[in-house]
Amino acid sequence: MSATCPTIELRTIAGDVIARAELDPDAVAVVALKKALAAGRDEDDEMLHNFLYDGALISESVLVRDLGFPTTGMAEICVVVDSRPSFQWKHCTLGQGTISEDGAIYHRGGTAGATNGVRAGAPLPRGARCHLTFKSVGSHACFGVGTKMVQLSENKYCFLYGQDEESWAVAFGFDKRLQAYHAKQKYEIQTRTTGLPLAAHDGRAQIANGGRDCLLATSN
Repeated sequence: MSATCPTIELRTIAGDVIARAELDPDAVAVVALKKALAAGRDEDDEMLHNFLYDGALISESVLVRDLGFPTTGMAEICVVVDSRPSFQWKHCTLGQGTISEDGAIYHRGGTAGATNGVRAGAPLPRGARCHLTFKSVGSHACFGVGTKMVQLSENKYCFLYGQDEESWAVAFGFDKRLQAYHAKQKYEIQTRTTGLPLAAHDGRAQIANGGRDCLLATSN
């Protein structure tokens, strides 16, 4: 007699339902859960997920039938995202730079007259708040966020990101002004909080805010 296919519900830590699916009892649980999670979703394959059932981490080798899912009703699985690949460099244009084995350091290529960029290994987690330390080398530089289709090199000097619909960037250099770019549109950035001076010098921009979060607003 064949085992009954259990029905599971994938949820975030906050309790939001991501997906529902029936699982093959003879399948490796983690593999089946990843397939259920990916079905109908535009997720990056390099995003890492862990799964919890009844508060315990599901191991990589256990089969669905060995997890003790109920024969009736719905089993709730909590999906935990491993965000480390979101902050490790992984993608750059071939021949236009090198990335350290642990993804911590990117060295740009030395081609004259070219602009080089780098992208992390996985998307940022939803609701992520990032604190960046940035030091410019050269006449200008930018950093930002983009889709996996973002362009990572250009055979000229430019602000690489923010030049199309695939990326959004904060840029500084040239005229020592802090600016935002998206789809070739340029916006001047001003601090919305009174008393927080913006200093731009030597290709660098700093906001003196005593370690507190500072909201940067764009204005045409």
